[in-house]
Amino acid sequence: MKKVVYLYKSGNLKRKDNSLVLESKDKDDYIPIEQVDMIICFSEVSLNKIVLALLNKYEVSILFYNFYGNYIGRYAPKYYKDGRVLVNQVNKYRDESQRLCISKSILKASIKNMLSVLKYYRKKG
Repeated sequence: MKKVVYLYKSGNLKRKDNSLVLESKDKDDYIPIEQVDMIICFSEVSLNKIVLALLNKYEVSILFYNFYGNYIGRYAPKYYKDGRVLVNQVNKYRDESQRLCISKSILKASIKNMLSVLKYYRKKG
């Protein structure tokens, strides 16, 4: 199972052999790209196009947050299966019975969520 990597150190994110290296003032931290699903940066990180190409190859997203923890943006790689997903979504939309089934499940989940929020606040008084 792939994992999420959190970067709290500032530095340069570079490609080295077929993995990533965060070069900082203290030491270099190696990140095995094949084991990573997502990278979340909370510090000043510099990267280049070579790193983005490697992230794209292994379908790794990278999210950026500022010093205060506010979301800045993300790099999402181009997934090779995205065309099939869109075709499947259109096919589900065209079939009225499947569309109705999906909308019912969304409504049931929404009602379940509302009830759990109401129960929570009822306990709090």
